[in-house]
Amino acid sequence: MSFTTILAINLGVLAMVLLSDLGSKAVTKHRLRRPLITAVIIGGSFFEKVPSGGSSELLIAAGVGIGVLLGLVASSLLRVDADHEDGVVRTFGGAGYAALWVAVIGARVAFSYGADHWFTASLTRFCIDHQITGAAITDALILMALAMVVTRTAVLAARVSLTPATAAQAKAHAAA
Repeated sequence: MSFTTILAINLGVLAMVLLSDLGSKAVTKHRLRRPLITAVIIGGSFFEKVPSGGSSELLIAAGVGIGVLLGLVASSLLRVDADHEDGVVRTFGGAGYAALWVAVIGARVAFSYGADHWFTASLTRFCIDHQITGAAITDALILMALAMVVTRTAVLAARVSLTPATAAQAKAHAAA
């Protein structure tokens, strides 16, 4: 995958996340489903066969684990409140939330660029020594990003379901 493609994908993800989450945003079913559907589409389009052998599986598992941890951090930086006037559940993403996403995506882009321009020889040596394929590195980075988005969305959905407004709306719908 070319660096231009990597950059475009990462900037697209960053724009989507920031447009969806910065400031006060109502939580809708569409807002919770969209990142999950996107993750399935992206995951399905990139993965035909997960690399195996050597330390490839370990690297991929580490990518997923880091993505889950980053998703937990991101969700902790996204405030969830019920609007007292209309009862709508809203999130508020501020500067810390934006900074985390910019830092994570910036690090992924820098690593991708560096792998081709700054530390190609040492990365190649590391991969040979640990029997890691180039595909495993790409897969680990993609799965890290997907795990971050899916974890953030799952935690957000859980937090929304626990807000007092959501419980009151559920009771009102059940009584009707």
